[in-house]
Amino acid sequence: EICRAPRTGELCYKCPSDQRVLSDGGCGECDRARDAGLLVAALLLVCIALYATHRLCNHAAATERLSRIGCVGALGLLCEFVQAVSCLFLLKVEFGSPFSDMMLFIKTVVFNFELLHLSCLVSEDPLVELLIKLLTPAFLLALFVGIFYADRYARPRKHARGGSEPRDSSSAALVRRAEQRHSLTGLFNTSGLIVLTFYTSIALATFTAFNCFEADDGVYFSASYEGVECWREEHGRMVGVAAAFIGLYTIGTLVFCVVVSLQYKRKLLRDPRFAQRFRFLFGRWRAQVYYYQSLRLLRNLLLAAIPTLLPYDEPQVQVTLLVFVLSASLVAQLRLRPWRVDALNLLDGGLTVALLLLLIIMGTSLCTSADGVASTACGMARSQSVVSTLLVSLMMAAGLLFAVVQWRRLLSSSTSFDIFLSHHKGGAGNTARLMKLFLSQGTRARVFYDADNLNSLDLLFEAVRSSRRVVVILSAETAQRPWCVGELAVAYQSGVPIVPVVLPSGQRLLDTLDAGSHALSDEALELLAPYDITRDDVAEVMEHVVFALEKEYSESAADATQRVVRRICGGDAGAPRQSSGLLPRDLLADLRRFKPDELTKSADRASIVVAGGGDGIEAASAAVYLKLELQRSTQ
Repeated sequence: EICRAPRTGELCYKCPSDQRVLSDGGCGECDRARDAGLLVAALLLVCIALYATHRLCNHAAATERLSRIGCVGALGLLCEFVQAVSCLFLLKVEFGSPFSDMMLFIKTVVFNFELLHLSCLVSEDPLVELLIKLLTPAFLLALFVGIFYADRYARPRKHARGGSEPRDSSSAALVRRAEQRHSLTGLFNTSGLIVLTFYTSIALATFTAFNCFEADDGVYFSASYEGVECWREEHGRMVGVAAAFIGLYTIGTLVFCVVVSLQYKRKLLRDPRFAQRFRFLFGRWRAQVYYYQSLRLLRNLLLAAIPTLLPYDEPQVQVTLLVFVLSASLVAQLRLRPWRVDALNLLDGGLTVALLLLLIIMGTSLCTSADGVASTACGMARSQSVVSTLLVSLMMAAGLLFAVVQWRRLLSSSTSFDIFLSHHKGGAGNTARLMKLFLSQGTRARVFYDADNLNSLDLLFEAVRSSRRVVVILSAETAQRPWCVGELAVAYQSGVPIVPVVLPSGQRLLDTLDAGSHALSDEALELLAPYDITRDDVAEVMEHVVFALEKEYSESAADATQRVVRRICGGDAGAPRQSSGLLPRDLLADLRRFKPDELTKSADRASIVVAGGGDGIEAASAAVYLKLELQRSTQ
């Protein structure tokens, strides 16, 4: 009798069988044809999103561009942010319009399907509604497996070729990497990434059955499933099902991540494919903070648990604990800077700050009654609701903009460098620097000199992938340096042509490699393992350099530079070789006119004399480099 017609039942939660519950307290007519069409459209959008995830995420670590990691990471952060906002929306706070209107759409991400009107298509039984939420992750994974195999068998020819012609036709590794992208390991990694991304939603779906509030008559009801009296028979069944899924999904996923992370150091070298198999756990983070995914899951678990497992009628306690969890995670994130793409650290920190600001607004909208219990009588003012809506919208727009920028960089076919100079600093540092000076002053070629950028292997390998050619200067200890070997492995697996230049000391290296010895230490391999570069990969690329590639033998930097230019241009005259088509025509013409001897001519009136030992190519290169720099700085 006290319910607004046509609602009936305890707490007025029921509507007639042909109507659905509205959030404003009334009932709405069911249009099953329209609702079924809406459900089909939603499933189609989910399929498109899963297919895009499949195409975007299944790539080998050594060939994966940082822009791809940035794009996937930004989209993942946005999903986690939306799920965290949905957790805050469960607090006992009167949010008001327009923030509550926006949340009607956002809550779909946490498996709340009010927008799809499922109550018109399936039973209104709360247990059925709970099972739909709990089984949705398994359904999404099954759907993704179907999409994976459909794509694998629908486009086998393109898979075998990796989607495009490799830049180096001799790079058989490129074909293998393309095949790995559609292997069971690739399927496992992408499925794991989906589970980790939606971990907050999974945890929230399992915890909501425990979320109860006290009605005016002292009876406790479920805050998430209307009309269900807590700790009665019906609610007991729901709690039992939720507890089983907590062990299977929520706790199971966290324990799995912790156990695998504890094995990281021990298995990284013993199991050559360990890093590849669990890239979804370690691939987004810097190698020094490989364990960060476990911390991330713990944070998301607490975000879901605090609003649902703690007493619903004590929002002030929930807000305080949420502020503490987010503040601690922000401090850890800023201190560790875990993301491999540095801009993602800024985006992650910004999204966490936005969540803290939302909590501050919620805290100011709580009122305290005379008995000291928090009340929602005040609620959010409209201005606060508008500010909250703008804050969430602004952060989502910033994340989407960043993802779009990274995606455009990924699609761009342009390269950042024409030549990547790889060398061992101790054996060829002076020669390599002089070659860079020759190329920079005598041509318009964009040259990357690796010795100036050794602070990050990520940036170093990204420069290799973004170069037209890698020129490696082979000296006695090149094969023992992880940076040099890693650069060659990334170039080989990415299809970037390699031009070996052999110095006098490099002949010893060739003799050693010819004998089948690849003396790379375990410490060096540990640096490369997070990038899916194994001992076998190192042996393969060095064998490729020794036996398959034409080498340029030289005893001076000027001669070596001239030989590299001839190699790139395909000779002094005539049409360039097929591989030289990687360079623009104007740069090819510029390189053909390159004469390093003109850069080293003596001045008519020498005011400074550079003298030095000429016993080796390194000493001679140092003297010539000093002379050229002095000439440039005194002119």
